Amino acid sequence: MSNSDIRREDHLLVGIDVGSTTTKVTALDAVTREIRFSRYERHHARQAECTARVLRELRDALPPAR
Repeated sequence: MSNSDIRREDHLLVGIDVGSTTTKVTALDAVTREIRFSRYERHHARQAECTARVLRELRDALPPAR
């Protein structure tokens, strides 16, 4: 995807990495590639619960989409 394919500044690119011990979530501004949100947490074998919680944090940390 190139920058010219993205027109709205409220688009994010979200990366999720769930490994054997940690969950990492990062959200970038789709146009500027600036990091808007980033979390790194140990999930203590509760991968889904941890990932869902971090995604809720992402939702709450950023302004709502238009």
